[in-house]
Amino acid sequence: MARTPSAQRRLGFGLRISRRESDVQRDQPVVPWVGAAVLGGVVAAAAGYVLALGLSTLAWFAATDIGYGVVASVAARLWLLAHGAAAPFGGVTLSIAPLGFTLVLAFIAAGIAGFAAAQGRIALWAEESDAATAGTPVLTPDLVRRRGLQVAGLFTAGYVLTVAVPAAVFVQPDQATRAGLGALAVGLLASLAGVVRGLGLTPATGWPAWLRAVPLAVAGALLVLTAGGALLTGLALTEHWRRVAALTQSLHAGVLGGILLVLLQLSYLPNVVAWSTSWTLGAGFTLGQGTLISPVQTQSGLLPAVPLLAGLPANGSGGAGLWWLAWGVAAGAVAAVIVALARRRARFDEVALVGALAGVVSAGCLLVLVWLTGGDAGTGRLVGFGPRMLPLAVMATTTLGLSGLVTGLVIGLVRSPGGNDPASAGAGSAGVPGPRPSVGGDGGAPGDTL
Repeated sequence: MARTPSAQRRLGFGLRISRRESDVQRDQPVVPWVGAAVLGGVVAAAAGYVLALGLSTLAWFAATDIGYGVVASVAARLWLLAHGAAAPFGGVTLSIAPLGFTLVLAFIAAGIAGFAAAQGRIALWAEESDAATAGTPVLTPDLVRRRGLQVAGLFTAGYVLTVAVPAAVFVQPDQATRAGLGALAVGLLASLAGVVRGLGLTPATGWPAWLRAVPLAVAGALLVLTAGGALLTGLALTEHWRRVAALTQSLHAGVLGGILLVLLQLSYLPNVVAWSTSWTLGAGFTLGQGTLISPVQTQSGLLPAVPLLAGLPANGSGGAGLWWLAWGVAAGAVAAVIVALARRRARFDEVALVGALAGVVSAGCLLVLVWLTGGDAGTGRLVGFGPRMLPLAVMATTTLGLSGLVTGLVIGLVRSPGGNDPASAGAGSAGVPGPRPSVGGDGGAPGDTL
């Protein structure tokens, strides 16, 4: 049996289409892509509430004398809290977003947005097939990008609308606005991630070669910083494990209550890791008015009975933890190394400059992420949980920036100037003509500089 010839085309922005002509003619979206995008946003937001309702129901099983309407209301407040809105729980107004729960919501949203993007991609194939008079349907990069932005916009609109309506009912108007902005951030970022995956896009295509390495360098630096915060958190909980266990037992939560307590602490674990990251950079963090937890001083005072907080060091001062500052230096160095490996024939001053840029950008991204982890655990003394933002801005920017600068400078001076440039070679292998080498081989090709 003869095979149907394949319709295959590689586009310049990283999308690879490999379809048989008969399949292109036959395939249709499972659902219309517009409906998949809008309803996908609604379903993703509603799925987050269902998860919150499940947690609240678990607590209700341990105290069934409470009406289930109260349980549903508490679930709505927890769901809105994950989107950044301060919500009342009993007599306490909590504004510290459980970022672990927020990340779960974003993961769900990205998966559903990826499905909607896939429907948009199939619809494009069908539309091009119907419009083509002969030959293989051609999808232009601009057309696919435009469809991806349409899917992301419609998905985000559905997500924000689903969050904004309950927010207007359960929280104050100013907090409803915060919930809407949080939903906008979660829906947009998650949908863009899903669209990139669903359409096979390469966002950095078309950027200058030196700039394409910066996002990877920033990701590497943030990974090192997060690893340091996670390691510090794990060591602190291990060292004070007896105190953590004793505090857990003193709560007498029971089996269901214990499971709920673990889940709630896991939802706040990313917050704690971010606070620990601020600690490793020397800025430290606070747990309410009059408190300070840093490598040189610890003054905690009375704290909420949360077992996760039992891992804090004892009150006092000392410099035993100053060696943790090396994590910030290592993060800046990793960013510079990634940049240097991407441009092996660049001059030493250019590598140093871009290494410093990667370190500073990494510090800026860290500040944004860490800022999201703070808030209030009540009123009075319980106001002001989270990293010390001003000292962190100074310490992170200087540490990562200088480390990236020095590392890039050293690498640029030590390594030999010869060798192939992977960025230029990669461009040619992807079907995009790379820079032509100079006749004399003097390394003066346009692609050899940053």
